[in-house]
Amino acid sequence: EGMEGLLFKAYSLPLHDTRMERGLVHARMEALRREMAQQGVWAQGAGYFALGRAHLALGELEQARTELEKARALLPTDPSVAQALGLALAELYAEELDGLQGKVRVDRKLELTRTLKEPALRLLQEAGARGLESPPYAEALVALVEEHFEESLAKVKVAQTKAPWYYLSWVLEGRIYRERATVLLSKGRFDDALDTLAEAARAYQEAADRARSAPEPYLAEAQ
Repeated sequence: EGMEGLLFKAYSLPLHDTRMERGLVHARMEALRREMAQQGVWAQGAGYFALGRAHLALGELEQARTELEKARALLPTDPSVAQALGLALAELYAEELDGLQGKVRVDRKLELTRTLKEPALRLLQEAGARGLESPPYAEALVALVEEHFEESLAKVKVAQTKAPWYYLSWVLEGRIYRERATVLLSKGRFDDALDTLAEAARAYQEAADRARSAPEPYLAEAQ
């Protein structure tokens, strides 16, 4: 959690290049790996979990998945591990579908349902309210993966109220609006889609206001 805390503090500072802080987190991760190599089996699960959480905070989703799957194998009943891995898989699912439309999107969704969507939902539902992340945030992400946009928006609003410092709730809100806009475009409702995209831009700006040096709001808005 110290590595995640370092990133959140860096992201809260005025807009600046965060490569130094991100590099420091990577250095701490390497130190943890060296320490794990010298410890017994008992330390491996917690170590992989910490590494996975750090990769997740850095936005390195594939690496997070790899480390969290190792943690899951060693700590199969830990709800925080289940939740973190579920979040990583759900984020990967959303990332894979981002920008796709029409038949390409439909076909890709079918491919990803078994490998990402269904495992993510199982893990997040298993963790429930027992994980480290805000339960409403996790529930909002589950609803988004299931394309229940109104439910997802309602949950993310609760998450924002309960943890106003957690800028990723506003990034998630923006993603919900973007996904809903994609559906509206597929139905030919262009004006409604444009209005919805404007709501997404507003949410990303609010995320940037809360974490001025975090990359996610700017990357999401650029997309």
